[in-house]
Amino acid sequence: MFEDKPREDQRWLMELLEVKGAEHPKSENLESWNKTLLAIGIPQDILINTKDYRTKAIDQTLVNPAHVALYEHEGIRVHYRMHRKS
Repeated sequence: MFEDKPREDQRWLMELLEVKGAEHPKSENLESWNKTLLAIGIPQDILINTKDYRTKAIDQTLVNPAHVALYEHEGIRVHYRMHRKS
């Protein structure tokens, strides 16, 4: 489906499934990890430490495309899937 690109050149999108403890951003244009978490209300300075969550979710999605991941921060729970765009 996709050409074999090095991991750092791949484009992955975040699909929000459920948000608890914060307002779900209703926009369908939220694609990137950072934009989505910022729209939910995760502070910018916290995003620096979230790359491992994204990487782990992508790794698990490569094994199981239906994988649903969870991110939590101070009472905010986000269930999401990762989808490869390129």
